[in-house]
This record gives sequence, C-alpha cells and structure tokens, in this order.
Amino acid sequence: MSSNKKVLENLVSRTKIYLIIMKTIANAVQSEIGPRNVLERLGSWTMFTKGDHEFDFKINSEDKKDGNVSLEVNYYGQKEPEHYLSYYQTVPVTPGKSYVLTGKVKAEHSESFTVSASNWSNAVNLKGDYDWKDFKIDYTAPLDASSTIIRIIVEDIATGLKFDDFSFKEKDSDKELLSDPSFEKMSFEVDNY
Repeated sequence: MSSNKKVLENLVSRTKIYLIIMKTIANAVQSEIGPRNVLERLGSWTMFTKGDHEFDFKINSEDKKDGNVSLEVNYYGQKEPEHYLSYYQTVPVTPGKSYVLTGKVKAEHSESFTVSASNWSNAVNLKGDYDWKDFKIDYTAPLDASSTIIRIIVEDIATGLKFDDFSFKEKDSDKELLSDPSFEKMSFEVDNY
C-alpha cells in the first residue's frame, strides 16, 4: 500500500510540474492583459486586440501581390472607443535619420484602418474599397529616438483587408529594417480569435 501511495504522490507531483510547464509555454505565446485584451507574438509581428469585437486573420496564399502570401484581416465591429485590432513591429532607428515605409494593401470593404511609422504623427488612413494599391510614409526619427513602431490598426468594420510587401528602410539605403516584411514566415490561421 505504501509503495502505491508513493507512486501516486510521484504521479501527482509530475502532473503538477507538467501543468506548470505547459502554462508557462502557453503564456510565452499569449499574454492576456485584461478582458479581451490580448497581446500575441506572430513571428516577427505582434498582434494586440482591445475590446470585444470579433475578428479573424489568416495567411492568404490565394490573393497576394508578390511573394507567396499576404496577411488577411477581417474586423466585424463598429467603431467604439477603446476597441481595435493592431499588428505592429518595433524597429531600430538612428536619431535624426529619414526613413521610408512602403507597402501594398487591398480592401474589399473598410470603414477605417491606418498604417503608421510612429506614434500617429504620420499615419495614413486607407479606408475604402479597392484592389491592390501602394502606400508610402516618410518618417524622420526624433533626436531622442532609438526605435519606432510600424503599426497597422483596424478600428471599424473591415473585411478582406490584405497586406503585402511592407518595407521600412533608411532613405537611400537598400537595407530592410523590418523582419518578415511580406508576412512570408507567419504560419498560422485563426478564426474568430
């Protein structure tokens, strides 16, 4: 009886350790920071949601501009304060240097979504319904900056949003500063996340 009890205690102990390890791994992938506020790493990009609107996103290999895939996003909520979906990446910059953010977007229907290369001082609203089109944002790093945030933010009903071929480079340079600028390395699909 005593050996069975030890075996059972050992099993319970191992199960607890296993559950702690699994929870730690899950938290490394997703950090919840409030009701329906989720911060999640998706390859080189981070997704952040705030509020309770439904959305889905996927890698689309059928409808892309260049390369193998595009990032497709659908957001089903009407504009409300503190409700949005954001994809972003922090990129190192040199103070005082000038940069260019470019990319391609497509929208089957969009009431409001924005692309930015900083904290909104140069944001471009790309709402509407259109086939693939290019966008360009000029950005000069403030003298106290060591990084900036490249951001896509969706705040209102948007379906069939597709993003491809992003690029962030110092002016007159060929060096790409974004990691996975064309979403080629993402390998995920989530419905009604």
